[in-house]
Amino acid sequence: MDLLKSTGDILSPLVIITDPANLEIDVNINKVITATFNMPMDALTFNATTFKISQGGTDITGSVSYTGVTASFTPTAMLSSNTTYTAVLTKNIKNADGVNLDSDYVWTFTTGEDVALMVISTDPSNNAIDVGLQKL
Repeated sequence: MDLLKSTGDILSPLVIITDPANLEIDVNINKVITATFNMPMDALTFNATTFKISQGGTDITGSVSYTGVTASFTPTAMLSSNTTYTAVLTKNIKNADGVNLDSDYVWTFTTGEDVALMVISTDPSNNAIDVGLQKL
């Protein structure tokens, strides 16, 4: 994978990883959507108008943050199950040197069923010894 795209002497920023990936299915409905870049970006260029998630043309509300080389979109509410979403990083996003993305970066993903329940603890704990017979 070519991680650098040169336009003369200027290196353009590229999205190298998205989570969820393009066309991924069965995405968890409480997923934080992330995009990782090939270089440090200008954190001030990330906001709700430059990193958007939409469903059927309607933008989803959420908060946008940027740390290291990764931007994150955290939806305000859980996403709907079994629904296709579109994520967009606009070309107004810039790297640390002020160079914009060459074009909007767009990908889609589809959520799965509702959040699966999982056991987070048990009492007594696994492999516990000397557990009283009356333990509830």
